[in-house]
Amino acid sequence: MNSTDKRVSKRFPIMHQLAEPVLVRTESSKSEKSIPAVMANLSASGMALLTFLPLAIGKILFMSFDLRHVKIDNIKSKVVRCDTKDGTYVLGIKFLGLPNGVKTKINKMADASNPR
Repeated sequence: MNSTDKRVSKRFPIMHQLAEPVLVRTESSKSEKSIPAVMANLSASGMALLTFLPLAIGKILFMSFDLRHVKIDNIKSKVVRCDTKDGTYVLGIKFLGLPNGVKTKINKMADASNPR
């Protein structure tokens, strides 16, 4: 990470051939809604998602995905960024309460994909 990077954890890109679908759920007072999304990159502190729907910064989400040795099920997260790009949206997601064991696995994957 460079000195101007605000990220807490190393991110690594998800290769095009390995693009992973992510189950994104929101909760409202009346119902639960799923949003189709694809993971663009991942770190121990969050991820970037590609979706066709914009979401408000601060929106609470619940994420589930299975990526090789890392399985996340119903992890509370928050939208911290929402940018538009070519008719889609890039969401910056911050994990809230990701277990330490999962963080360790993600950090090892990031280290392996970013050799020094």
